[in-house]
Amino acid sequence: MNKNASFCCKNYNIFNLLAPDYCYFCGSIGHSVCEPCFDRLLGCCKNYNTWTTSFVASSKDASPELFELIKHFKYYSVRSLAIPLARLLSFSLPDSKNIVLIPAPTAPKHIRIRSLDHTAKLARHIARTKNWQYQKLLLRTNSSRQVGSDSKTRLSQAKNAYKVNPRIPIDPTKTYLIIDDITTTGATLDACKKLLLSAGAKKVSTAVLLSGS
Repeated sequence: MNKNASFCCKNYNIFNLLAPDYCYFCGSIGHSVCEPCFDRLLGCCKNYNTWTTSFVASSKDASPELFELIKHFKYYSVRSLAIPLARLLSFSLPDSKNIVLIPAPTAPKHIRIRSLDHTAKLARHIARTKNWQYQKLLLRTNSSRQVGSDSKTRLSQAKNAYKVNPRIPIDPTKTYLIIDDITTTGATLDACKKLLLSAGAKKVSTAVLLSGS
């Protein structure tokens, strides 16, 4: 904990006293990322894409602090970080209707190890913020590890790593938005997008917090 921690939450209550959140960056008490630190992160994010391609909040080079935040959320299961991360990505998305949010599938093995499906948690928070529909429409078929793999290996793994959930019907009138944390080669999102289009979706886009290796 930061020794200079101060209260930053106006609605501080008994739950904060029993188990307070501390800002990941400055140590302020009240939120996992306080408002001044959140605004600083938001300044690194650029909403420069359109529905016809994809949305990327920032890049690893432009925002190394955001990269560290994602690592702690994803690999160390710091669940409280889902809220500021989802909020950051929400700022990069337009206020459109008829949207269905889909998390990029996480390997079941990794969910068991971390006790967290990080992309699903992000997608749910964004869905609530935007009042959009959430569906776990894509499933993982294996637990192949992509981190550290080269581009050729990632592309090969992604081709057979996912499938469409047969229990959920595709609605061609909806826009499907696939949510992920980080994209490097784009193999995962490209494979997921092709699956949805082949299953009957007419409009599919993607959104990630960070791009970069």
